Amino acid sequence: MSEVPQLATTRAALADARAALEPGPVVLVPTMGALHHGHERLLGAARTLARNVWDFDAVRWSADGTALSVVTGPELGPYDLRLVDVATGHARRVARGAFYGVSFAPGGEGLVYARAARETYPVRADLYVAPIAAGTARRITTSRNATNPVWGPSRIAFDRSRRSSRRSDADKLEIYTILPDGTGIHRVTHTRPPFLLSGLAPLAWSADGSRLAAEYEGQDTGEAWRVNPQTGAAADATGAFDGVVGWGLSRDGSLLLASTGAFDAPDGTIIAIAWDGGARTVLARRASQPDWSR
Repeated sequence: MSEVPQLATTRAALADARAALEPGPVVLVPTMGALHHGHERLLGAARTLARNVWDFDAVRWSADGTALSVVTGPELGPYDLRLVDVATGHARRVARGAFYGVSFAPGGEGLVYARAARETYPVRADLYVAPIAAGTARRITTSRNATNPVWGPSRIAFDRSRRSSRRSDADKLEIYTILPDGTGIHRVTHTRPPFLLSGLAPLAWSADGSRLAAEYEGQDTGEAWRVNPQTGAAADATGAFDGVVGWGLSRDGSLLLASTGAFDAPDGTIIAIAWDGGARTVLARRASQPDWSR
């Protein structure tokens, strides 16, 4: 780098510094106070991998970090689910339609996604499994009632919905699991969500498959929950509806990744919660939408 780095300590100073730059992309490179040749390589390596990206929940890394899933297309669809080779930038279209969850296999076998032909309410999606390299996707459910897939060490967790008996109520969600070949469907949870709350959506598995992090969803609601996939036992991660939103699970299943504040608050606090609901550790303040490298 030919120029001496500048330190901007206010928004105004940052705006002035950016205005003085030559036209081009602005790249964020986190450091611990000093720039070195590694940072210089990062600054020169910034590339656009996808455009017109919709639904940040569908942006997922493969287990080995070589591929990225994205949903692209015009604002009102139709949308394409694409797999991007991070090294080359090549994007392969896996499917077209409306998508309701994407998850890579932890062992690299492929990815699972929930797809419907178009956006409807109620959602009429099924699960498909596709290889990461070129190949044909396989449909593994046929009920048109499968969303939010999360691929675990041996089984795939997903949601099925049921209509509420109460007028104007939200559809109710329960977690099921299925083998990647489409056999062995098993209902995991049996909950009774109250009016306008939907219920549980799976988030992440522990590496041994004994624990499943979930999110209790509904109108103006997002709550971190823990689920035992073997027994179906499910409970709020903190023991109360207190606005602690779930985002992920550590690889060993000991810590839930969560945030405080409203589910869409940009200035919440990122925390790690012990699986048993015990100690909390603050990871970041005035932050939102965390992810875990696991």
